[in-house]
Amino acid sequence: MHRLAIVVPAAPHYRDEQGQEYFWPGRVQRGIELALKYNCPLIFAGDANGGSDLDHSIDLAHKAGVRVTVRAFNGTQKNLKNTRGDARITSSMIRDLPELAHVEQLIVVTCWYHVPRAWIAYVQEIKVVNPERQINVYADAIWHRAAEGLRRLLSPTGELRGCLDYLRHRPQISRGWQADAGKPDFVKATSNRPDFQSV
Repeated sequence: MHRLAIVVPAAPHYRDEQGQEYFWPGRVQRGIELALKYNCPLIFAGDANGGSDLDHSIDLAHKAGVRVTVRAFNGTQKNLKNTRGDARITSSMIRDLPELAHVEQLIVVTCWYHVPRAWIAYVQEIKVVNPERQINVYADAIWHRAAEGLRRLLSPTGELRGCLDYLRHRPQISRGWQADAGKPDFVKATSNRPDFQSV
């Protein structure tokens, strides 16, 4: 029985100097470190790229030796292609998967600039399933992607605006490059992977 689970919301994509998007594994690596340290399940939640980002994260976790992973794909609905959607599918997985029935504490691992909004979203969604469940949010180091983080934190449709939207129970305005489409997908992909995997 696992009393603790690590949750990693969808890992961000960034653009390089040539404008090409790439998957940034910083929070995934931190989640893997914690799952190995505490010998507990690792939940990857998100929607990006038809779930292929989740598959990539699970592959990284299995190669590192994480024994139990959960794939929490929150689908393609525009209104759930955000942290709230990540938190909602995580809540559903904890409620519905027998392997997670005894989880009492969640550690959500995210980027430093994303911590306030992630904490609000996960508390709002997880407490619906179990008000006693403890939720902590761990951040990657602040110097990782510092300039990008400040831009996302302070932009008019950025992290602080996202926090206000959550607190007011309003739909979140996308921070993505496709403002009307939720988070952008860089590739179209689907997966037939099971939600729960143990290796």
